[in-house]
Amino acid sequence: MSAEFAPAQAVSPSELLGLLDLAPKDLSVTVRAMAERQAQAQTQASARAMLALMEALVELDPSSVSHLMRAVMRLALGQSLLAVEKTALRIAGLADLQGETLRPTAEGEAILSLLAGRAAPALEQPRPATAETNVAPAPAMPEAFATMRFGEITFEVAEGATPDSLLFRTSDQGEWLPLGADRASGWTEIGAEMLNRATDTTGTYVQTHTIRLPEADLGEDVHRFELDHLHWWIKGDLSKAAFSTDPKSGWEALDTSLKGATLRDLGIAAAERMLPGFRVQIEADVQSWVRRMAHAAAIMPVLPRVA
Repeated sequence: MSAEFAPAQAVSPSELLGLLDLAPKDLSVTVRAMAERQAQAQTQASARAMLALMEALVELDPSSVSHLMRAVMRLALGQSLLAVEKTALRIAGLADLQGETLRPTAEGEAILSLLAGRAAPALEQPRPATAETNVAPAPAMPEAFATMRFGEITFEVAEGATPDSLLFRTSDQGEWLPLGADRASGWTEIGAEMLNRATDTTGTYVQTHTIRLPEADLGEDVHRFELDHLHWWIKGDLSKAAFSTDPKSGWEALDTSLKGATLRDLGIAAAERMLPGFRVQIEADVQSWVRRMAHAAAIMPVLPRVA
């Protein structure tokens, strides 16, 4: 299934009735083509409904739907994807770039098949071992050839199963995970991907970069918050507060379910809830910051073990 196709038309009753007039030699070919078209139409119908639901949820809570979820739906519909959505698909191994076109991988096709109500096709069909079958030896456990340290977090990097491919894990976990970035990508891209996948980089960025300033001209209990190009105001205290993106236009009482240990924490929680597309609006700044951290990370080779 390509990321670039026109909406598929569902099979009509007249087409089904037309099968009765076909010769047996043409019947199987026609039925197969109709089944594939119907499956594609069902996939797109399901994706369209799911994407509409996701967009409605994002209006209420910008963090409620991941980039990967929306990317899968857009991929099924053949819609244009945001750069961050393309990255999410590639990191998850669900799509690859072929030239300038994003195409689903075998794993991506298996996920898309679920939208049509079909079981995901088996990606591998190994034969059971018998006495006559030569069982291949188990692959060797990956061994790290380098570590990349970001403050208290250290990643280990190992060779993947294919040339130039890489695996990673944090030093305190046992599971190796494939990287979308390879050796040719460079350490900055490798480090940025590891950080994005292992930590909430957006949450960390918001916590470390949001500034709270008093607005004495508007009252002793009014505070201005700044994060890159975003600005908002909080009035009140931890027990009762109001939110505004323009105090001259009025205030909106905060839901009591919003909590924060400090007024700054409350202001950040309010922005996540009240500013439409909060995380999307700062995504480019977050990724620039992540890449700067990756560029400055401490990279150390791991010496091979001596028998």
